[in-house]
Amino acid sequence: MALCAATVCANAQSFAGNKFFDNWELGVNVGTTTLLNNIYNDMTMVNVGLGLRKDIIPAFGMEAIVNMGIPAMTTNPMDHSLMAGLNGILNLHNLFCGYKGAPRLFEVELLAGAGWWHGTLKKGNSYQTVYTKAGVNFNFNLGKEKAWKVAIRPAVVYDMDTRRYGNHKTCYDIRNGFFELTATVAYRFNTTCKKHHFINVDPRDQSEIDALNDQINALRAQSAALDDQLNEAATKGAKLQKDLEDCMNKPAPVVTVKDEKCLESVVTFRQGSTNIDKSQYPNADRVGVYLQNNAGAKCVIKGYASPEGSKAVNDKIAAQRAEVVKKYLMKRYSIAEDRITAEGQGVGNLFKEPDWNRVSICTLTEE
Repeated sequence: MALCAATVCANAQSFAGNKFFDNWELGVNVGTTTLLNNIYNDMTMVNVGLGLRKDIIPAFGMEAIVNMGIPAMTTNPMDHSLMAGLNGILNLHNLFCGYKGAPRLFEVELLAGAGWWHGTLKKGNSYQTVYTKAGVNFNFNLGKEKAWKVAIRPAVVYDMDTRRYGNHKTCYDIRNGFFELTATVAYRFNTTCKKHHFINVDPRDQSEIDALNDQINALRAQSAALDDQLNEAATKGAKLQKDLEDCMNKPAPVVTVKDEKCLESVVTFRQGSTNIDKSQYPNADRVGVYLQNNAGAKCVIKGYASPEGSKAVNDKIAAQRAEVVKKYLMKRYSIAEDRITAEGQGVGNLFKEPDWNRVSICTLTEE
């Protein structure tokens, strides 16, 4: 606890990705354990196991580890052993040199821990004891994201039972000590920051944060006001579109002048169009039927355009609108071409509303 507190004080940095489920890693361990006392070299064991580690801050972490040992020599009196413990790990590079936002390629760590040790002898007897451990980790962080780690981990392990290897006064006697050499391959899981490690975060002054929040709230208010304006404009646009469609689809009335022998019919067009809509067929059909029934009648068709666009384009559209009505009467009612005159008049000013001037006016005369 003292080591952890000192580490936190020494690393006065802010980090992202330090939630409970962040910065976990799972490792596979392979190594050997042998007595420090040369008399018992036949006590060498081969160890395999797993380790689960959680880094609390970049300079300090905790590790739970389980290793199973099998004898390396037939003369070893042990059949197998099982070790389970908890280690505290201090990263010297991050402690003294600071954390740079990602693990370094090579790092050195100090390790201290304790745990439970169970062994079974070939004679059928078994024993249980408590052990302590101290060691060094030499880490190599690999890959672009530093998600993989390979570590060489020498350590000294002490059996806390002073009676097992001779009744001596202290458990930290060489006769109670083991040398452990382990190689570990570990994988760091992803964090909530979508990284496999801590991310440095620059601390912000509270007044600066408050000012930014005020700016954000002001922008949100402006955005809401603009949304209201857009909704209002969309409503007006929809109403104008409906009014325009109603106007386009409404049959144009036949205009009668004082001279009963001179009649007019108006064919309305959509913006930019030179085709007769089906809704306008009745207006053109009146002219065709009249010409069929009155052999002495003739028709003058004058095409107009609304003021949008250039003069050249409007002149062309006006002429095409007059011509398309002429062709319609000739094809549908078999009216002779010399009885129909089609003229383009450019931009019209017959009606107060500019949009209503997209028309062809058919004037019937009878000799």
